[in-house]
Amino acid sequence: MPKIRYSASKLPAGPITDTTSSFFFILFLLLFLTCNNISYANDFSSDNYELTYEKNRINISASEADLKSILFDIAEKANISIRYPASLDTKITLKIRNITLKKALKRLLKDFNYSIIYSGAKKQASISEVFILQKIKRSTRVNRNSNSNEARITSRINSYERRIESLKKNLSKEGENSARGKRYLNQIKSYEKTIERLKRQLN
Repeated sequence: MPKIRYSASKLPAGPITDTTSSFFFILFLLLFLTCNNISYANDFSSDNYELTYEKNRINISASEADLKSILFDIAEKANISIRYPASLDTKITLKIRNITLKKALKRLLKDFNYSIIYSGAKKQASISEVFILQKIKRSTRVNRNSNSNEARITSRINSYERRIESLKKNLSKEGENSARGKRYLNQIKSYEKTIERLKRQLN
């Protein structure tokens, strides 16, 4: 049964002196807990994940678990502050064993832009705050990688074409029947095949 965290700042003051007062007090309390200022621990349920943290080493086993639940648990166990957008709604599945808090956060937040704040001396600095920003747009990242790959292939094609031009000049001087000319010719054919293969990668 999940535990309940609640805030009860407006309960009636004074002692309970009779059965009627006791009944109405209990009724009021039940209505208050049901309707007002309540935060359930099952908002941070551990039903579909397990998490342990000791001496800056963390273990997580999660299956379609709510990321906010895990972050809340980490913040409590590691005594740090983790802030994230109210719209954060992500399910994660992963299993990590005996790694540092920093590496665990890197795994958990690989799809997000985030910032980690450290405190303490440089050699003994520890994580104090984590700020999670918007989710990374994967489509943009893929397009960038795709464009970068196309640029590399195009550059290689241009490089081979320049080599072919240089070899053709040398071939015109040596002649195709000479030993050196035959080597030039074979090299040209090899480069042309390479260019054809690279062009197919662009299609």
